[in-house]
Amino acid sequence: RDAAAVAGAARRQREDAVARLRDSLQAAADRLGADDEVLDGLLRDLAAVQASPTIATDQLEQVQSRMRLGSAQDLDQAVLALRRLARKAKERRVAEIEALSGADTAAASATGGGEKGGPAAWTDQELSLLSKALAKYPGGTRNRWLLVSNHINNAGVSAARRSEDDC
Repeated sequence: RDAAAVAGAARRQREDAVARLRDSLQAAADRLGADDEVLDGLLRDLAAVQASPTIATDQLEQVQSRMRLGSAQDLDQAVLALRRLARKAKERRVAEIEALSGADTAAASATGGGEKGGPAAWTDQELSLLSKALAKYPGGTRNRWLLVSNHINNAGVSAARRSEDDC
């Protein structure tokens, strides 16, 4: 129970840090007259960082504190730091998906999957959903693979239903 309470507190702290950073991004964009495309790109970067459990809360807080300083140079440094964090998060997510794809390929070869009657090939949308579900339900989560498969199936992007074993 104590571990769950600590994990919950850390998750809330991270969510608060992301919310403060989002607010700072929007305020800085308004203050400097940045166009919507720039702000949308930064918010996409922030979403990628938020989806990655490997990016530490203190890193998010450092970016947010730089953004509060107010000068254009501080804002540029904060944006660069956010983009670096987003790039790291995306690289880690791609590596995790590639590792899973390699394991799936080996398992399919061993079990004869991918042939007639086997599971359907994964679409890009399904792989994206898989990545998001893996971030949402990290290792150690009870019934992780059931939750991951439900996440993918409930999105409705594919006619093929994914089982726990598919994930």
